[in-house]
This record gives sequence, C-alpha cells and structure tokens, in this order.
Amino acid sequence: MSNVRYRLLRSALGMAAKTSAASPGLERSMRHLLRVAVRTPHSWLRFTDITARDGVILRAHLYQPRTPGPHPLVIMPSSWAMNDLEYLLPARRLAAHGHIVLSFNTRGFWGSQGLVDAAGPDDVADVSDVITWGLTHTDADPSRVGILGASYGGGLGLLAAARDERVKAVGAMSAWADLTASLLGDDAPRRTATVGLKVTVSLTGRASPSLTAQMDDLLAGRNIEALKAWGDARSAARAVHELNRRDTAVFLAHTWGDSLFPPNQIIDFYQRLTGPKRLELRPGNHLTLELSGILGRHSPVWESATGWLNDHLLDRDARDRTHESVYVQARGAVPEEHHSWQDVAPRSLTLRLGPLPDGRLGDLLERPHPDPAAVTLHAGTKPSAGGALLHVPRPGQAPERTVPGQVLDPADPASAAWTSGPLDRDLILRGAPRLRLPVATGPGRAGLVAYLYDVAPDGRARAITGAPCVFTPGPGVRALVRLDLQATAWTVPAGHALMLLLTGSDPRYTTFNAPGRLVHIRCGAEATLTLPLRE
Repeated sequence: MSNVRYRLLRSALGMAAKTSAASPGLERSMRHLLRVAVRTPHSWLRFTDITARDGVILRAHLYQPRTPGPHPLVIMPSSWAMNDLEYLLPARRLAAHGHIVLSFNTRGFWGSQGLVDAAGPDDVADVSDVITWGLTHTDADPSRVGILGASYGGGLGLLAAARDERVKAVGAMSAWADLTASLLGDDAPRRTATVGLKVTVSLTGRASPSLTAQMDDLLAGRNIEALKAWGDARSAARAVHELNRRDTAVFLAHTWGDSLFPPNQIIDFYQRLTGPKRLELRPGNHLTLELSGILGRHSPVWESATGWLNDHLLDRDARDRTHESVYVQARGAVPEEHHSWQDVAPRSLTLRLGPLPDGRLGDLLERPHPDPAAVTLHAGTKPSAGGALLHVPRPGQAPERTVPGQVLDPADPASAAWTSGPLDRDLILRGAPRLRLPVATGPGRAGLVAYLYDVAPDGRARAITGAPCVFTPGPGVRALVRLDLQATAWTVPAGHALMLLLTGSDPRYTTFNAPGRLVHIRCGAEATLTLPLRE
C-alpha cells in the first residue's frame, strides 16, 4: 500500500473509531473512504449487513478475489469492544492469497444490533449464520471454510468450529479455549481482567443482563459454582471431542504473559487436540503481537496464521504434511521448533522448601531438610511486596530505595520466601512450574498467591511467572495443595538466584482470605517446586 493510502486509512480508522457508534451516517461515510483507501488489483471490498437467525443485524465487510472461483471462505469475528474494521488490513492480505474473507462486527458492539453475552449461544450461532451468508452470496467453496480471529474473535472461532461441521480450519490468537480457567482459574476470580472487560463493553457495546450479573459475581467472588458452569458453556475445551472427531485443523498463537487469557489453558487445550495442530508461544501480553498486523505492519503471528489457512484451505496436499508442531520463543533467545509440547522441556528439577530460620526467608533445596518445620502465613493481611519487580535485600544490608518495585521485607508475616542461592549454570525454564504445599487453615475458603522470581546479584528481582490457588481443607485438616504456575520461557543466568514468594493476596484477584486468616505451611519433603527444563 502506498504511503498516501496508508495515511488515509489510518486517519479513517481513527475517525471511525470515534464516531461510528454515535453517528450511523458518518460511519457510512467512513466506510466509503476505507473502501477507496484499500482498493487493490487482486480483490474488491464491499460493506454489508447480515441478518442473524433471530433478526439481529450484524455489520460486516467482504473481500472477494478478482480471480475466478470457487475460493475458500474465511470468517473473521471482531475482538471484544472492536468492530469489523479491526481486520480490514489482515483480511485484505488473506484475499490476496485467494480467500474470500468475511469479517463481521460481533453482536452488541458498535453498529451491530443485539446484546453482548460473552460468547453465549447467540454469539456462536452468529458465526454459523455469517458462514451461511457467505456461501449464499459469493462463489465460496462450501468444502473449504475457515475461521480466524484474535482475542474474543479467536475464542468465538474455536467455539463455532466445534459446533459447525462446515469449518475445516480455525486460527485463534490471544484467545481462550477455557473461559473458566481464564477468569476463574483455581477458584480465584480475576479482578483486573473482569474490570477491563466491564469497562470496555460499557464504552462500545451493550451488555446483556446475564453478562452484567456474571461480571458482578466475579468482582464480588460469589456464586463460584454458577460462574464455573457459565464459563464451561463458553469453552471450546469442553467440546474438543467435536474438533477431534472431524479432524479440524487448529492453529493457536499465544503469549507467555497474557494477563487476560493465561497460557496454561491454551497449552492444555492444544495437548488434547488429535487433528492437525500448531501452537506458537512468544513473549508479550494480550494482543501485543497481533497489533502490528492489524495496523498493516509486519507481524510474524499473522503470517503464521495466514500460512496455516493457506495450507489447509488452498493447498490440499499440505494437510498431510502439517500434523503437529510447536514454536517456542523466549525473550532474546533463538526461536525453537518442536514436534510436540512434551519435547519443549524434556527434563525437570524438583526443589524442596526448607525451614525458615532467618525471619521468613528459607532455602530451596535439592534434598529434603532433615528437620522439617512449619511456617504460618498471615494470609488475611496485605503483604508488603509482590508483583513484577522486587528488591531483595541481602542479610544485614539496607534495601536500595532507588531500585524499581517493592522491597521484600523478610520479617513480613503476610509473606514467605525461599531462594536457591546463586546458580552455577544457566537454568533454562520451559513450561509450567509445579508447586506442592501441605497446608492447614481454619474453616471456609482460603488462598495463596505464588510468584517465581529471577534475582540478580544486586537484589533486583523480576517476576518470571505466578498463579493463585484457593482451597478449603477444613478446620484442623492438613491438605496437599497442587498449583501449576503459568507456563513460561525464561533463562535464569548463572550467578542469579531463583526465589519463590508466597502471599495471601494480589490486587489482580478478588480477595479470597478473610481478615485474620492464617495458613500453616509445612516445609519438608512434601513441599516441592518442580521446574520444567531444557538442557
């Protein structure tokens, strides 16, 4: 695209984003401007309205190749709080490869009618209705239908692919496969994620009463079992057998640090698929990798997704050549290609949590300590430290206040930490560290948040990964809590230390410990941290 057209398109997208919901007439003008801006010799663009089975009108745009058909049909549902213009440039690139591309504004957002129900039955049915419209109004080949989307559009695409037998290939980027695990994993409601969803739907959409009630419950931490049922009904992970039965080709791209849909749920989903599949994991947060492609710039993840659809919808022979593969990239490291997820981390290292003789700072040991002891965590009290950056003062040394982040106080009764000491070689982490803790507490729900840190020799600590865990062992009963931290790709350099930090709260999660809650952790052979490693 020429620089003039790119500037015109960027300007039009900005104006459309500010005005389309408020002024339908101006939105039509913007869409005409966009149609002129992205005119290409290989395809033509038009905007249209699609009527869903319940009469709701969905706004959409269609790219159709100028070459004779039939062509594959690719459906692109818009992301949360976005409209169909989000995919204008990625759809244009797909059309250049020979696909008919139909991108639609999901119901309840912007100019599409209806209410937002967060991938409810009507939302999923809309994808099938859009497929039917595309097959009826174009020369698309009904045997070559695919879906591609990011975030909300990706999650909807997985659900629709599991329910609509016409879908042969699907690509989901920064999406969820298990909504329960994403927003309510380990029974700990994600406060900041829910707040973000609630604010954005209020700005560009119209939430259904049901969705509003579910988000209120998530923020209050109540009706947990009902929330699980709500999330399960919106999770392609519960219908993976349908994808496997039809041998649907599934492409999944995600980031290690996705704060909305954490990576473990997408990795678990990938491992349960038996048909053609590919998983790509890169550093970043939610939608950070897809944004450049949406803006028309170079994007490896969009190139991979486009290649997947080309292989499975355009090249009939490629389907047999691409059955299973995993792409892994750590920050600053050479990308890795593996045949399966099991090949990513072929070995593991198990460390034991030792007693805490010096305040609340203990050792991570390769062998059990001969004198196991218990530590009591004041889980109902706000901890002095946690989060992405910490400073860990050395014994007898005053903390450096100039270091970014919070200062770890070893005497803080609301937290406890264990360190490995300086490593004699690089520790290459690949996958989800697993924590096992023997705990006891009083009646009712209790919980812990675990963080794993890379601690430099000067005490600067950077969070590698973490996760919450909620449990109800019963008064006076000791239970073994099992917690998988979120998967990561991280190298802890030689000379650095590994540190495990446990606290009773984190602002990202709805509070799960009542004031005064005590959690007793027994250190020793049963208290372990298992690290997935590469050589």
